[in-house]
Amino acid sequence: MGTFRVIPKEVKEQILNRIKNEGIAVAQAAREAGISDNTVDGWLAKSVNGKTNEWEVARLKRELQGA
Repeated sequence: MGTFRVIPKEVKEQILNRIKNEGIAVAQAAREAGISDNTVDGWLAKSVNGKTNEWEVARLKRELQGA
């Protein structure tokens, strides 16, 4: 099991903004920040709060462009 460390709110927001606005992959953002993919996925799920999931829309757009 990994170690627990607190990620500052500003860092979380920066990571989520890069995923949502720049379209980078969750895995890449997590790797660059030195955290797990699951952690970032959890942040994304919590950030939705009933709104359109911008991350999912961006992912689908990337898939369609590659198809």
